Parts: sequence; structure tokens; C-alpha cells
Amino acid sequence: RGSDGVLTEAPESGLSTSTGAGDGSRGGRILQSILESEDLAPDFLARTWALLCAYECLGGHGYQAALGREAFEVLSSRLGVSTECFASPLNARWSRHCSGVPSLDAPFGSLGSFFDLDPTEGGFEANPPFVPEVMEAMALRIDFLLARASKLKGGRHGKLGAALGFVCVVPHWPNVRAWQLLSESAYKAAGTIEVKAEDHAYVDGAQHLSGRPRYRPSSFGTSVFVLQTPAHAAKHPFTDEVRAELEAAVGVSSLAKAPAFCSTLKDYEASHEQRGKWKRANTAAGAPEGPLGKGAKAAGKGGTAGKGGRGGMGGTAGKG
Repeated sequence: RGSDGVLTEAPESGLSTSTGAGDGSRGGRILQSILESEDLAPDFLARTWALLCAYECLGGHGYQAALGREAFEVLSSRLGVSTECFASPLNARWSRHCSGVPSLDAPFGSLGSFFDLDPTEGGFEANPPFVPEVMEAMALRIDFLLARASKLKGGRHGKLGAALGFVCVVPHWPNVRAWQLLSESAYKAAGTIEVKAEDHAYVDGAQHLSGRPRYRPSSFGTSVFVLQTPAHAAKHPFTDEVRAELEAAVGVSSLAKAPAFCSTLKDYEASHEQRGKWKRANTAAGAPEGPLGKGAKAAGKGGTAGKGGRGGMGGTAGKG
């Protein structure tokens, strides 16, 4: 772990139960070393079991899908991002992350629900459950945080206010209010990234399970919005060069790792997912079906939408 708290030697998954070969095997070796340690905390296995059962019961590992390593590296080096707003201990890239089951996730490093997070500065990646209501609550909360940070002028913040930024990763759903809120935000940097569904993949939320592929084809096109206060934009400008670098990292680099044995998204979903529940629940809320008539990564990765939903203050709306 480096001086900034980022796990530099851990795998993309914060906790992996896979011990097979392949991209996730390092995580399996790390967990194996923990299990064999004489310093193993007495409640480690019980807490691990509870964590795994909770996310299994929530259903649909697509809820926890994440960007790949290359994209996170660009976010960190170019835009000063170091915290994930929606993740889980099973699929977090960084040690600083929020999650959907804080009571069970906290022992593994979770900061709690995103909706309880109250930052005034720093860089954050927000890749919420692809549920319109959760996404809308996120967009409203982020807008509030940015407006407040931009007014914190003077002292150590200087004339531009506090440096706060969010990189929001959402499906390309122009007819959904959350997408419109992000697109029309006063804090949006120029140059929104749009990646077609067939041009990228996500790290599967079930990549910690033995026999699961690490990457899953994307169900929809993806939009990436960069929202910044003036101070954050001055410190980490979202230039054309940065935009191109991030777009490439989100796209081709992850697609190349998608399972070769699945020629289409339909094949993948038939092999690994049961998506009917998401489709019934979310198409009625305005979310379109995927390119092959399937749903997206539904409710889940994030915090609780309680206390007013993703507009701001609450608890877990995602995953269900």
C-alpha cells in the first residue's frame, strides 16, 4: 500500500476466492496466504462467509461490474482519482471505496454508503448500479457536493474554492433523467466519452468465484462524464489528450480480455446470468433494453438510497 493509501500490489479484486490460473490467480494466492497465517483473526472466516453470502443473495453479479485496471490507472494519474463511490470488497480496485452493505463490508475496508460520504475535496470514480433511480440520486448528490465545494474559498482552498471532482460512468441512456442531469451539469468538463457496447467490457462482479471469467461484455453503450469544481479542473485539467487516453483505457484494453468463448453478449448472459428480474423491474422505469434485448448491470453496487435516495443522503438503494 502506497503513501496515498492505494493498494499497489493487490489484484483488482479486493478479496478473491479464486485459486485457479489466469488473471485472478494473484487474488487467490493472497487469500490462501491469509487462511494459512497464524495471525488469522478469529472472526475472519465468519465475516468472509457473511460477506460472500450477502452479495450472492443480492443476486446478479453484474450489479458489481467495474472498469478495468487500465482505466483506473488513467483516473489516478491524470485526474487525481483515488476513491470508488460504488464498489464492494470483492471487486474494489482501491482500498478507499464505498459499498452497498456497510455493516458487512466495513471490516474489509469499505467507507460505508456513498450517500453518507461528505467530501469537500479529492477525486472520485462513480460507477453506480445501472438503475435509473439510483443514478438520479447519485447525480443530484454529486451536484450538491460540487456546488458546496466551489464556494469554500479562502484559506487553504484559495480563490477557486475546494478541488473536488467526480468521474461518472453510466450507461448511454439519453432519455433517462440521471443521464440528462450529468450531461447538463454546470460542472461538466467538455468532451464526454461515449463507448459503444461492442467496444468494451467490464470486470465481472463474480470474478472472485472459481471458474468465472474476469471480464464480461457490456450490455449497453457507456457514457463517461467528468464533473469538476474550478479548482479541481485547474489542478487536473480534462484535456483532449486525457480524454483520448481514458477513452482508450475504457474501451479496447478491456474488450481484448472479454471471454473469447462467448461470441456475443447473448451467449455470455445465457451462460452466466439470469437477467429477467432486472429487465422486468427496470424497463418500466425508463431504462432501455440492451442491444440483444437484455438488461444491464442492475441495482447494486452502490450505497443505500435511503434517506432520500440517491439525491443524497442515504443508504442502500442499489442492488435491489
